[in-house]
Amino acid sequence: MSKIENAISWAVAIANDNSHGYSQSNRWGPHYDCSSFLITAYEQAGVPVKTNGASYTGNMYNAFIKSGFSNVTSQVNVSNGSGLIKGDVLIILSASTNHTVMYIGDGKIVHASSPTNGILVANYYSASWTYVLRYKEDSDDSDDSKETTEGDEKMVCLYQVNGAGAVYYYDGTTIHGLAHPDELVVLKSVYTANTGKEMPFFNWSQPWCTRFKSAVTRPEG
Repeated sequence: MSKIENAISWAVAIANDNSHGYSQSNRWGPHYDCSSFLITAYEQAGVPVKTNGASYTGNMYNAFIKSGFSNVTSQVNVSNGSGLIKGDVLIILSASTNHTVMYIGDGKIVHASSPTNGILVANYYSASWTYVLRYKEDSDDSDDSKETTEGDEKMVCLYQVNGAGAVYYYDGTTIHGLAHPDELVVLKSVYTANTGKEMPFFNWSQPWCTRFKSAVTRPEG
């Protein structure tokens, strides 16, 4: 089991166990608040985020980056969650609220929500997320690294221009405009079934979209 899978499995198990609740005074087990919950999820999975200084939402960013995460906020459409993959950590830091959640796939998150709602699995929701952090698995972290699938061999992706309008699918050879939302659902489902991963989804401005199209359609030689 990879470290990301381990972190997700632990977090979901805690959310499904009513003996664990939300607490800011007793927050390192058996109860947790939003930050201690995700910090513990990754620390127990072997990613030393707590060891590297993560103790509350405000210092998670630096500690997670130090522990092998990267900032992929620009690659995600936070209004609908497009581009998120399993294990991504979302953090919001603002004058009104600080919160953090983990994306677990299929449009779901797990988080220590509040004293009222407790720790739970919920649908992804739009927010002004300050950061989206993604852990890069080491070669030894996952058994998936020992086996290359057809989906891994091709550079395939989905992208949208300026976060609106048509979604485009690049199959490794040709760019296709998707004519119906169901096409997007089918492509993502088949890719995940074949690779065990979510297909990359990018949100580009017009210049980047044009440059990508130019690069992948340029004749060889």
